[in-house]
Amino acid sequence: MTTAGSAAAGWTVRPAARPATGHFSVRGAVGEGGWLRLPPAVRARFADSVACAEYLGSFEIVRASRAGRLLGQLCRVIGTPVTPWVGAGVPATVHVRPDGCGGILWERLYYFPGHRACRVTSTKCAGDAGELIERLPCGLRMSLEVYESGGALHFRSTGYHLRLGPWRVPIPAFLPPGTTHVEHHDEGGGWFRFTMTVSHALLGEVFYQTGRFHAASESP
Repeated sequence: MTTAGSAAAGWTVRPAARPATGHFSVRGAVGEGGWLRLPPAVRARFADSVACAEYLGSFEIVRASRAGRLLGQLCRVIGTPVTPWVGAGVPATVHVRPDGCGGILWERLYYFPGHRACRVTSTKCAGDAGELIERLPCGLRMSLEVYESGGALHFRSTGYHLRLGPWRVPIPAFLPPGTTHVEHHDEGGGWFRFTMTVSHALLGEVFYQTGRFHAASESP
């Protein structure tokens, strides 16, 4: 992410290139060697031909630090990019579908006891240079690297910026939330594990959640 500094703030605003219209290819990002090391079930879930899917399961744990809980509540005013609640054994549903603008929408519905369903959405799409960009509410964007490690698929953030009309505003790395790391581990029998950890250099672990899911069309 370009961060050539301005005298006032240490970073600049630069025009963003026109967004890509094609769907992002996980296979292309991981590379053929890494792609072939992934279990067949993972390759099937993330194949270029897959645009729509529904997954059912539950999060064994959804936790956040004190700073994370505060950030989660504050983020409710911009569309809930993270869950404002914590809990254990939280049922959840995940929907994947095209957004109609060249991206793939991922929608997670959390069913915390005592609360209305919590909807968290983001859209994965190709960025200016073909990299993976995750579009979040209110113009927030997260750049991601995608790779295979230990037979699992990993998505790790490499920076954040705001998209304000034609402008791209880099967000300094010292601001929350920190580095987001998502892992997709196949567990066999139609099940996979989704784990997300958000860690900040000064605040430590801000968010953590892990759970098991299977395709709604399959009976594990």
